Parts: sequence; structure tokens; C-alpha cells
Amino acid sequence: MIRTLILFSVAMTLLCIGGLLLLPRPQIALHAESGTVAGAISETAETARDVIRAVTKTAPPSETIANRPEPTFTLSISTPRMHIDTGVYEGTTAPALSWGAGYHMQTPVPNPNHGNTVITGHSYYPGSAPGYRTFRYLHKLRIGDEIHIRHNNTTYVYRVSQRFTVAPDDTKILAQTDTPQLTLYTCTPVFTALRRLVYVAPLLRVQQG
Repeated sequence: MIRTLILFSVAMTLLCIGGLLLLPRPQIALHAESGTVAGAISETAETARDVIRAVTKTAPPSETIANRPEPTFTLSISTPRMHIDTGVYEGTTAPALSWGAGYHMQTPVPNPNHGNTVITGHSYYPGSAPGYRTFRYLHKLRIGDEIHIRHNNTTYVYRVSQRFTVAPDDTKILAQTDTPQLTLYTCTPVFTALRRLVYVAPLLRVQQG
């Protein structure tokens, strides 16, 4: 019984960390009324273990990570509060986000003319791949901070002007603009996927070489 309770506690903690709050409370209530609480806890713990195993299976294999391609461009943020230096890869697929940040390919690469370049990355994802903590400290970014993108021997410097959250299915952050800007987003609060933390940063200057 004690071992089952321990397993149940650990499983529930891991589910919360992964943002998978799937506690089947109705099952516990039903069994409790019939006097079989222990059976309900055992069944719930096994359900939790099944979910954890499913999450683990979604992680890309180590050989995929080892064979990651060269990034399309690089992103660097350095402030007194946080530092991020990562490659940015094409697409927002599971492999791309296991390597580092990913950019939405329907949005333009950084350029001095127009368009909204949209980049995302994990704040947390279970596993040890290098991209699973890419934007762990993105929430420390503040309005006025600068973001550097390196692409084709050119550095694009953006300055953060907006910070807000949106629902996970809100696609307006992908909308294109007449002037060049960068949009970064990640899951928030950290260890959950309840909302998306978004930063908008217009292009400040371009540095060649």
C-alpha cells in the first residue's frame, strides 16, 4: 500500500511538470463510495504511469539529436538577468525543437525590409535533449532588451517592445507586418503548456560582417 501511494505521488508530480493534468478524480470518487479506495489509487497510479510512458515515447531518439543539421540562423540574448545562445532550425517539429529553437517556415527569415519572423522554443520538456530548455528563462526578458539574430553573415538587432500571453491556439502572433520585426514565444507558466508567453521586437539595426 505504501509503495503504491509513493508511486502515485511521483506519477502525479511528473504529470504536473509536463502540463498533463489528467488526474481521473471521478474514478476515485466511485471506488471510494464502494469502499475500494486502495483499488482506485492503484488504478489511478497505473493510468499515470501509462501517460508518462506515452510522453517519454514522444521524445526523439538520441541518434536524431546526434545527427542534427546546421541551424538556419542563431539567436542570442544577453542581459543582466538571463542569457540565451541557441541555433534556430527550420520548422517547429519535435526534432527541430529538440535541437534548439525553431522558426515558423511560413514566416520570413530575418531581413531588413519587412515581415514578422516568428521563433519558438521549449521552456521545459521532459528529457535531456539540448532543446528542451531553450527558452527556460525567456520570462526574464524585459521591454527594451535587445535580441540578436545572426543570418548569412549579418546580425539583425531587435528591441523588445511588447510582452503578453495568448491561448495555445491563438495564431494572430503569426500575422505578417509591413515593417521587419521578430516574435518569440514559449509555453508559460514554466513546466506547463497552459498559455504562450509572447515577445514582439521591431528591428532596431542591421550589422554587416
